[in-house]
Amino acid sequence: MPAAVRALAAWVGLPAREQRLVVTAALLLGAMPLALSVCPLPRLLPRPRKGHGADSAWARRAAHLVHATATVLPWAPSCLTRALVISHVVARRGGTCTLVLGASRPSEGFAAHAWIEIEGQPADPSPVETWHPLARWSIEPASSP
Repeated sequence: MPAAVRALAAWVGLPAREQRLVVTAALLLGAMPLALSVCPLPRLLPRPRKGHGADSAWARRAAHLVHATATVLPWAPSCLTRALVISHVVARRGGTCTLVLGASRPSEGFAAHAWIEIEGQPADPSPVETWHPLARWSIEPASSP
């Protein structure tokens, strides 16, 4: 069975809220590279929002769905694009996460990677222990007055 047919079958089996999340993720995964080309990174971070106070299990599920969506698109979104999209999806529900930018160890030559941490643990399917964190942005819900 072709990958697109498997992906559609999996999407149909999701609850409506997760289907909306996957559609939102696909749209953001397409738009974010353009936004990155014209805006500095700090302007693309989600603004604090009041939300439902999403728990970490939901935030991890959202991260998983964004990564799964990225694998079936006809283009390959960068790790920074995926991390930004996850941060927006999590922030939209009032969740908390941290966007991390890292670089490889000097002995391995230069390379960069971006990932999301939820409660201090990577929500990234790729191993992040090989990366040295350089910058972190905490994404938190707006505080109530």
